[in-house]
Amino acid sequence: MARISVVIADDQPLFIKGLLALFSSKDSTYEVLATYQSGKKLLQEMEQRQVDLLILDLSLLDTNGLDVIKTLKAAEQTPRILVFSRYNQSGIIKSAFQYGADGYLLKSEDEKTLFDAIQDIITGKTYLEKQVRKRYSRHSSRRSFEDRFIRKYDLTKREIEVLRLITEALSNKEIAKTLFISAQTVSVHRKNIMRKLGVSNAAGILKAAYEDNLV
Repeated sequence: MARISVVIADDQPLFIKGLLALFSSKDSTYEVLATYQSGKKLLQEMEQRQVDLLILDLSLLDTNGLDVIKTLKAAEQTPRILVFSRYNQSGIIKSAFQYGADGYLLKSEDEKTLFDAIQDIITGKTYLEKQVRKRYSRHSSRRSFEDRFIRKYDLTKREIEVLRLITEALSNKEIAKTLFISAQTVSVHRKNIMRKLGVSNAAGILKAAYEDNLV
């Protein structure tokens, strides 16, 4: 049986080390060709590599993973891509698949789930892990509420994304990292959301969101 060639991209060295240990325990099934923390270096060197699978975190040192997916999928030769991330926001998951990801797995999952996902992806299937599927299900059931909320308050799609993260008690810095925008931009969105909702703080945002069944 041919070995499956793997490249790992993640901004956390300790996480990379843990994945390397997992793959080394799988006999000769997998061959890890390289690991990267830099998205730019990954893209440069992938042009010279024949790779079966890329395990990709969306947070890299100098590039966000969504841009990496988009760039790789535009190339003639591209690996299967498994996003392995802590982000469970439905908008980010949707974007990953729109850009060409072949699977999405949360970092909270165990070893068996990881290798089940890899096997599905390598055989040409699309993998959507259980927690992610539930997130999509909740997202779909809320769409009618979301549309009504947008119309009621004249919010943009980005403002809705920021609002959801505010209701999860994330700081501007955390929201910025999640959405790959600057903290200053988040601050502007937050002020616009409060103005449109007619509230003066995060508690007011949360109250409005719950009253309209948005969260």
